[in-house]
Amino acid sequence: MHNFLESTTICGLRNLSDPAGHTHVLSLIDPEWTEPTEFATWQADRWRLLRFHDDIEQRDQRVSPTREHVAEILAFGKQASEDPASRLFIHCLSGKSRSTAAAVLIWSQAFPQHDEQYIMGHLLRVRPQAWPNLLMIQYGDELLGRDGKLVSAAHELYKQGLIADPDWARTLERLGRTAEIIR
Repeated sequence: MHNFLESTTICGLRNLSDPAGHTHVLSLIDPEWTEPTEFATWQADRWRLLRFHDDIEQRDQRVSPTREHVAEILAFGKQASEDPASRLFIHCLSGKSRSTAAAVLIWSQAFPQHDEQYIMGHLLRVRPQAWPNLLMIQYGDELLGRDGKLVSAAHELYKQGLIADPDWARTLERLGRTAEIIR
């Protein structure tokens, strides 16, 4: 399992990289998007498709991530991490928020000996543009019994991200994600 942390690939649907060589695929896409045909031939137990929007607050009739979605992500991640040859491929629309939150949660579950700063630091090395979905992190923190530490580590990531790109705050406001604006 030691290679599981290093062998995870995270990307966006718009720049979907080749999943060849990977053993498990986690697809996190909007409900209205068509099913990615790239994975149609994958075994059902090795490909999980979850449909919800990248929101952190309920907006209109949109489908926000739920505790059940996160529990399903963790169950799939547990199955993948228990395979010694596992190479996990996670994607969402942009490879920035849902997929990175899923990776953080799966890694936190698979490697409870690593603290939250280590996990977030690894995420930024793998995916420098990461901005993990706060609602998913909150649910995962609760389900994993991390006592708010994953949420705190996400807030630190947001704070550093806004220092590097202060204009990102306007986009977050427009998207209804003001809870992720940490200064």
